[in-house]
Amino acid sequence: MCFCHPRKEGRRNKMLTRQKELFTTIRSEGGLLPLDFIRKVESFAKDVKGLSPQDYHLIEGESILQKISNDWARAQNAWNAFKKARDKLGESDTGTQEAREKWLLPLFTILEFGRLDKGAFAVEDKHRDENYFT
Repeated sequence: MCFCHPRKEGRRNKMLTRQKELFTTIRSEGGLLPLDFIRKVESFAKDVKGLSPQDYHLIEGESILQKISNDWARAQNAWNAFKKARDKLGESDTGTQEAREKWLLPLFTILEFGRLDKGAFAVEDKHRDENYFT
């Protein structure tokens, strides 16, 4: 039942119809990702590059969806481990080490950045000559 103004009810029904055809977890602003392209990606269309397991250097026989599912589960486990460690922190603890060891480093590993050591990298700002995080 709609409690909309009678003139707006027709507009609301059009919006609901449009929402039904869109993906519930994707919101694209300004036509950046057109609906037809998102549908092609979802269906692994052959004319869209970058959708094959080989493009992601997966183990032979491993699907992209399987990789995503496995990595998502690993990320959730890392997040839960971090939350447990965070809950044990005292009032004066910053949680920096726990965040790095229990969440960020496992996440970087899952994303295949490898193990990032503190101070082992620099982020360069193209508009400045300074290096940060070193």
